[in-house]
Amino acid sequence: MDKSAKVHSGHWERTRQRILKVPKTELSEIDVLEGILQLVFTRADTNEIARNLLYKYHNIVFIAKATPQELETVAGIGKVASEKLALLFKSIDFIKTAEMNIRYNSPVNVTNAVELVYKNFDLGPKEKLQAFYLDENNNILARPIISEGELSKVGMDYQSIVEYAQRNKAIKVIIAHNHPSNSVYPSYEDYICTTKLYSMLRSIGTRLVDHIIITKDKYFSFYYSKVLPLICEQYEQVLAKTLNKAKQQEKATA
Repeated sequence: MDKSAKVHSGHWERTRQRILKVPKTELSEIDVLEGILQLVFTRADTNEIARNLLYKYHNIVFIAKATPQELETVAGIGKVASEKLALLFKSIDFIKTAEMNIRYNSPVNVTNAVELVYKNFDLGPKEKLQAFYLDENNNILARPIISEGELSKVGMDYQSIVEYAQRNKAIKVIIAHNHPSNSVYPSYEDYICTTKLYSMLRSIGTRLVDHIIITKDKYFSFYYSKVLPLICEQYEQVLAKTLNKAKQQEKATA
């Protein structure tokens, strides 16, 4: 084994041990990316290739979505390596989706949630936001209209939604709003509102099952599109990290 190979071998081993022993919340993108690259390359400098990938794509998520042909344009990656990487990323994505479905399993499936909204939502010329409060058996406890007008201008009345949930002792909540423009694509505000509302409901022990945007013949489900499960996962990670930090501080001051 030449000197360069020995150096890489030592680095590979340190990287492997770090990934195996360190909590995932403390790992960096470069750590994870190098770990993946080590499954493809046996001798190359995976740190350099990882940095080349991040320089081009800026984020590991965008790297995972790249095609083999796109990956080949990165220095150090050939045709065989690009295909192996694409296969690995596709397998990881499949496992991730399966994990989300398990962790965010809900008795109210997407189809039922959409049907429930369409049956009980009064589509009109104005944009309106309506909330559906459910018990554990998915019976509707209340379905108030929270606001009317563009959400980007009117804003989501988070406090009212949370108070309704507490007042009705709701286990689950579905929120829905219509787009009179007939476009179901969520706005930036829709994503922000959903994230904030999820965390507020979660803090009182109520689950946000879905946020559905509807028109007369189309809909967009934050659950079905995997946006809501991702929000759920990120929230739990932040919560776990915060609690762990609090415990460490408590130990330090004890």
